[in-house]
Amino acid sequence: MVEHLPVLNQAALDSDWGPAYLSIVPASLYGDVSARRHAFAVEGLNWGIRLSEPQVTSALVNFLSPTVFTDAGPRRCAALVRALYRAAGRMDERLRLDPLLATPGTLEVAAERRTGDRRIDIAIEWFDGPTTDKTSRRLVLIECKFDHHITSKQLPAYRQYAQRQTAEGGYALFLLLDRLTSRTTRSIARNKDWQPVTWLAVLRYLEQELIQEPDEGVEDFACLRRTIWNMAKNRTF
Repeated sequence: MVEHLPVLNQAALDSDWGPAYLSIVPASLYGDVSARRHAFAVEGLNWGIRLSEPQVTSALVNFLSPTVFTDAGPRRCAALVRALYRAAGRMDERLRLDPLLATPGTLEVAAERRTGDRRIDIAIEWFDGPTTDKTSRRLVLIECKFDHHITSKQLPAYRQYAQRQTAEGGYALFLLLDRLTSRTTRSIARNKDWQPVTWLAVLRYLEQELIQEPDEGVEDFACLRRTIWNMAKNRTF
């Protein structure tokens, strides 16, 4: 909000908080809500059913895919990674985990990615450099939860997979939650290398990060984000 201080100061002097200031608040929190590409500008899916967790993650991966959306896919992946870090209140201190730095043709996004005898909900993987060994591999693993608990040994298994696939600092782990329970809190306490974030926080930051998104499938993607938002906002944290 620092950049808005001149407007705030003038509003205080004038004892008039609208309309100049009122337009700043939603923009700073949710991005440009007037844009047709924004999730709040469209209606969510209204099929009379609640999407399952695998349906949500599979649909999200479709819109992130650089194979399906050649121009928009990589930018959406990068926007999601930035949104995840912002929602977690963290930074990629080594500035290594940026899908836009991927060696051409190496960026992959997968739902239900096999990691040994388990499957991670979303995996974003690419190589950054001239080689294809673990020192150049980058990996972002996202375990998503809608109406499900974390199962025993789930998070350690995914972490071990990431450590086997990359060199130090080459991966990030995010736990994307629709709600917090005592069981989830205990799991987070035992797995401190996982960054817990909420769907609502990630979606809010994602709207801000998608301002420069190309127009490939933009309205359908916005519809999906609105659907997920509607699902998440009805959960109790």
